[in-house]
Amino acid sequence: MTENSEELPKLEKGLTFKHARTCIRIKIVALPPIAIYGHKAEVVTLTDDGREIRPRPLDIAQLYPTPLTATGARRRDGYILETTA
Repeated sequence: MTENSEELPKLEKGLTFKHARTCIRIKIVALPPIAIYGHKAEVVTLTDDGREIRPRPLDIAQLYPTPLTATGARRRDGYILETTA
């Protein structure tokens, strides 16, 4: 794992995340057979009206379960879990 020892959420299709700074929302639409650091999930950007746009791969290491780091500081990058599927 990385220096941040917190666990990734159990990744599954349909989970939504919000970017730590820009508040852009994404949704996982496909995952590799084994979802570990270094692998990429297929995501789409969610618009305010719920449309799915801009499909792209995203490194799984960019996805976090909480808005805080292990030291308690607020995240400045990456995507924070918003809902469960």
